[in-house]
Amino acid sequence: MKRLCGISLILLSFTVFAAAQKTVVPIMQFSIDEEATTSGWGSLLGGVENGKFLDAKTTFGKMKGTEKFSLFNFKTGAKGEFSLGAVEPGPGACPTNYFTDSEVDVAANFAVGANANWNILPRKWQSVNTEDANYKKAVADVLRVRGLAKIPVKLEQAVRVDLDGDGTEEVLLVAKHYVEDATLTPTIGTYSALMMRKTTGGKARNILVGGNFLTKKDDYFGGKYTIAGIADFNGDGKMEVLVSIFGYEEHSIEVFEIKAGKLIQIKALSYYCGA
Repeated sequence: MKRLCGISLILLSFTVFAAAQKTVVPIMQFSIDEEATTSGWGSLLGGVENGKFLDAKTTFGKMKGTEKFSLFNFKTGAKGEFSLGAVEPGPGACPTNYFTDSEVDVAANFAVGANANWNILPRKWQSVNTEDANYKKAVADVLRVRGLAKIPVKLEQAVRVDLDGDGTEEVLLVAKHYVEDATLTPTIGTYSALMMRKTTGGKARNILVGGNFLTKKDDYFGGKYTIAGIADFNGDGKMEVLVSIFGYEEHSIEVFEIKAGKLIQIKALSYYCGA
């Protein structure tokens, strides 16, 4: 009964939110490194209107040009509300994308329109031990299936968070190992993968969300995964996962939502730029 009441309250709050929202809430991502102190170049991923995700083109068409944004850093949380300047169609190699070159003196990984009337960070995430034997075995099992059983297991990110608000935390894992040949080209043994470890009924399942694995000599590697944000992007009480994927002369952003115990990519919220 308590669980049903909790679900009813979530649905009620979502219904109230959907009815109250009158303008599109844009969502942007920023590419920053560990040393960055400013947000700089930002890309429009898409937006939300009445609880529904919209792609970047549709969102751009609905924006007024005077939006303010709430900025968030993945490691340190909310950074405040700022004007980012004009969002415009991208030049050069990425004309189908929309960008802003802000002067905001804040290091942020993503931003959500300040008109969002819900809690963007309803639950906290925390880093956990990347040397945990269970997590490393989960990666090793994937590598073995992919034909990379002898390649070292290297976890770069391990994050624990309750994505769907059911009271049980999921664990997100990012594993990376980079091998170069004499020409500095990634070669056999290079991999990068995103996994989710979900516990249901006391039993843990390790689920591969996405990955790139080089099992034979190849001059193309799809890129390295990095978790860049975990937030409720549409006000439904569940938290989505924002993932950055960097490859050679290409960069993409994918956003995932949890459905039926799996992380499913939200096609509307995506970004790609490549030479």
